[in-house]
Amino acid sequence: MDENQKEAQRHDLSPPPDPASLIYSSPNSGVLDSLRPRRSMSSSTRYNTVHFTEADPEDPKNWPGGRKASIVASLCCLSFCAVFGSSCYAPGEGQVQEMFGVNAEVASLGLTTYVLGFAFGPLLWGPLSEMFGRKTPYSVSWPLLIIVIAPSAWVNNLPVILTFRFFAGICSACALNNGTGVIADMYGSTPRKLAKATGL
Repeated sequence: MDENQKEAQRHDLSPPPDPASLIYSSPNSGVLDSLRPRRSMSSSTRYNTVHFTEADPEDPKNWPGGRKASIVASLCCLSFCAVFGSSCYAPGEGQVQEMFGVNAEVASLGLTTYVLGFAFGPLLWGPLSEMFGRKTPYSVSWPLLIIVIAPSAWVNNLPVILTFRFFAGICSACALNNGTGVIADMYGSTPRKLAKATGL
């Protein structure tokens, strides 16, 4: 036993596992199905990956062209609405100044807080789309957007309006952040295939 092994025993350290031992293949298809639990003293999490066969109808790359085009069109509409939600506030800034007695800088915070939500939204919707699929973040974020944007029509309190504008930006960021992932799932991530998707 060499000095390193003695030192490892002295500190009760075990050598790192062989990376090849963490992976196993499906006996049916011969492709990588999932990963064994990572050897960790603090976690027993299982990591699963999804693989499709070449002609699997559930693979988004094998969906009919019309279905793909309709999804891309929906993504474009959602992205337009998300960006429009930020800029549609600008024409009403003069009324905000008159109603609440604030200067132009304070009145423009409604636009600023919405765009600030764009920065924080991807921190939520990106990981959710990887853990629960692409559809779930859209199903959650857009109903939430309706809920948080509605108070702006009835509330007569500028701080409350600015707060809800921030949350509206977080919710609408889902379309801007996750749309490219949906398109890559359907068309692939090579530049040529992405160009085909955006040229619909």
